[in-house]
Amino acid sequence: MNELNFKDELEFCREYYEGEKILWMGKPVLTEYDHRDGLIAAILCIISLVMMLFFRTTSAYITGGLFIGFAFLFCGGTDVTVNARRKKSFYMITNRKIIRKIDDKVDFIYSTHPHEMEVAVQKNGCGTIKFMDKPVARVMNYYWGRETEMKNFFYLENVPNVRRVEQLIHSLEEK
Repeated sequence: MNELNFKDELEFCREYYEGEKILWMGKPVLTEYDHRDGLIAAILCIISLVMMLFFRTTSAYITGGLFIGFAFLFCGGTDVTVNARRKKSFYMITNRKIIRKIDDKVDFIYSTHPHEMEVAVQKNGCGTIKFMDKPVARVMNYYWGRETEMKNFFYLENVPNVRRVEQLIHSLEEK
């Protein structure tokens, strides 16, 4: 654990961990892009631009816009936004708290009592830990005229070596 790599994050979160022992800290692993998707996206963009320039009708513009939208999805548009969020994220486990920083927002839960966790592990050993008993926000959603409640749970997303972090959390709960 090299504290120099996380100097800015440590300074930003200082008030949340002051007087506690840092046991683990890390950042989420970024998603890698598949460059073949970029080729498909480029072809779709070229087709849509040719249609828009050649036909110059409203339907050509709509169809061209759809092609460009699909191209954005093929190119990994969701990966781009997810990686932008992950670059600004930071996680820390102390002897008392699990702290996460996403953008400029810091929140935490206490790690000294048992939590119901859901762990999703990927092939590369990274994974997401979701704390099912700790909703951090309740969102009221109006769907088909009915009010439904959606919960956003506290989570650590795409953590490197997620099994080791999970064991660390369980060891804190047992103390």
